[in-house]
Amino acid sequence: MIFKELAKQHAEYKLYGNIGNWAANGDFLTSLLDSAVAMGYTTLDIRMHCYGGSVFEGNVMYNALQRAEQRNDITINIYIDGVAASMGCFILPALENVFIAENAFGMVHTPSGNTQGNAAAHKATAKLLGDMETNFARTLSERTGKSADEIKALWLDGNDHWLNADEMVEFGFAKAKVAATAKNIKELDKQAAAEIGVGGVYSQFQACFKASLNDDSNLNDKQMDKLLLIQAFGLTGVDANSSDTAVLAALREKFTALDAKVTALEASAKADKETAVKAFLAQQKEAGKIVVPEGQTIDTVMASLTQVGVDSGLNTLQLVFGVTANAAPAASTASTAPHSLASFIQTAGAGANGNQGTDAPKDFNALIALGDEAVAKFKAEHKDDYTRLYKAEFGHEPRI
Repeated sequence: MIFKELAKQHAEYKLYGNIGNWAANGDFLTSLLDSAVAMGYTTLDIRMHCYGGSVFEGNVMYNALQRAEQRNDITINIYIDGVAASMGCFILPALENVFIAENAFGMVHTPSGNTQGNAAAHKATAKLLGDMETNFARTLSERTGKSADEIKALWLDGNDHWLNADEMVEFGFAKAKVAATAKNIKELDKQAAAEIGVGGVYSQFQACFKASLNDDSNLNDKQMDKLLLIQAFGLTGVDANSSDTAVLAALREKFTALDAKVTALEASAKADKETAVKAFLAQQKEAGKIVVPEGQTIDTVMASLTQVGVDSGLNTLQLVFGVTANAAPAASTASTAPHSLASFIQTAGAGANGNQGTDAPKDFNALIALGDEAVAKFKAEHKDDYTRLYKAEFGHEPRI
């Protein structure tokens, strides 16, 4: 964990960059808060300079901060050094003690995303973004005292809305202003911020800061629990006496190797899956269970079904064709068509095996909304379903 010890029971952590990176996600922040308490810190200052990021990771961070404040075992203060934009602004209502530099900014806007796929996939994304917007409106309504409709009219209209330090305090995003951290950026105002965008504002402040999260000059042996990092990630070639730079280099090397290994395993698994799917479909074709619609050829149908099997898994195809795993195909005639995938998707429930019931989360956002304890329990008891939901949202399986 990365701490800067300000006093015996007072530590500081920098949340600079985007929400979703290795030092600013739900798992990291939850572990950091637990470690701060275990190490005897009673006050933790979070220095924020954040241009937004993942809504899902931000939700976990919001819940972790709110839970820590409700436990009353540590006082958490957020200091906005430069900018708290997008999801960086939406996590602020989790805490009461939020302070903003007199020349810093907040930025609120409607959540956005992108989808690759058919009309159904785009509709699902549109619904998800609408649900996120509703959640944001409810959270901001509770913090500002304005109605959800007022919140949507003010800030969730599809545009970026920049708030200066006075407005952040006025609307309740921050409790009070503090002295500026970036001394030579006072000429930046709301209009300039709107013109250069989030990235430009972030970069201008970043250029003024003497240290950042990746700058080893603000770290010392007390500020980084190197032994914990070494043990947690199985780092080699470094020990508790190694420099911070060496430990971070070993950590990057570890994750680079893990990424390469995961990529190789994914490629191998995909090839094995495609082989198994093609073999299964050849059996169904031989049994006369594949019907060729008018205007198509057997090759196009087989290619489409192969893609479905690769994307959704062999078990899905087996269920669609009414074949149980490891069982011989049931006898049928050439006029017998398989069940439609659409009807299967509608009735199978949340899990890929259909065994999680109708109460199971339909997507990763619904899972996160259940809270940290429910997420941890689901992850432990339904690992395959957790991996499936995670990959559907982020495009890859969980790294750790």
